[in-house]
Amino acid sequence: MIAELTSRTPAPAPTVAPISDDVPWGVEYEPGSAIPARPHVPAGTYTLAGGSGGSATVVVTESSDRIAVETVVVTYTDFTDDGVSTLNGTEKVTVTIPALTTSKVDWYSDLTQTVRAADGSTTTNTKTKTKTTSPDGFHLTIDVLTNIFDATGTLTTTLDGRAYRQPANRT
Repeated sequence: MIAELTSRTPAPAPTVAPISDDVPWGVEYEPGSAIPARPHVPAGTYTLAGGSGGSATVVVTESSDRIAVETVVVTYTDFTDDGVSTLNGTEKVTVTIPALTTSKVDWYSDLTQTVRAADGSTTTNTKTKTKTTSPDGFHLTIDVLTNIFDATGTLTTTLDGRAYRQPANRT
């Protein structure tokens, strides 16, 4: 759209400082060359100590061709960074690529976070937070070209008694 200014003359366009074409975090690509391997966390079992107690054990599994992470399983045991909120439970997510633009995600969660009151006691109900999937998990398929969400099962996050669920299918 071009505006017709009836009460003033156009202001001159501001000068834009030139910037480099080099992107320091990017990987240069020459047409016809092989696509470079993307770095990822190697397969293995890792343990993260909580800043104030507990731990998180993380198991990373690579895809069969070893070019990407396929599954991450985390087990939280009394994990706390601040000594106030504590996380327990497990979460497992597997991503497979059945087609070039399609991702299939299988997700299983059973996490509980409890928050201690100022007096140090563990509060319940309104101070308990959870993230759970239905017993058979939460499974979604999405194609980046159509960006249409299609899932089975449920993924529910409950904060202070209020449940939040995944978006509706076909959205």
